[in-house]
Amino acid sequence: MNALSKQFGRYIIAGLAGTGVYAAVFAIMNEAVFDSADNGDQGLSYIFANAAAFIVSSVTVFISNRFWVFSVGKGTKETIARELTLFYAIALVGWFIGTPFGAWLVATRDWNEYLALIVTIAASIAINFTGRKYIVFKDQFKEFEESEAEGTGSDTQ
Repeated sequence: MNALSKQFGRYIIAGLAGTGVYAAVFAIMNEAVFDSADNGDQGLSYIFANAAAFIVSSVTVFISNRFWVFSVGKGTKETIARELTLFYAIALVGWFIGTPFGAWLVATRDWNEYLALIVTIAASIAINFTGRKYIVFKDQFKEFEESEAEGTGSDTQ
């Protein structure tokens, strides 16, 4: 298995964990806090529930991406701050593209909130992996590829 395939596989596993956190927070906020079926403003409730889920799940995803998917390890406070800033900037790009579209599907097309969420998540996967691989953790990917080529990757040590 080449380095990119292995890394993308790890990204998907970490993403599934983050998605589980995201979906759980979304469901709690949507059903218990906002109860969008009864408040008459489904699009706005969808956005707030989605925002809360984004914030909470992003912490899980950043940690797993940094230490497992892209194998960054230790870093200076400045390096981690730069990575975290870029990580969230890229995540926000995906969120600002997907969330208004999801809200539009819920409010104007009468889509179920969870079906709209699936569409939003699918679009975010492509945007986030590409940005994180080539922008946030680009130097670490080069090291990952080299260690895999030499047979010294983290799974072979």
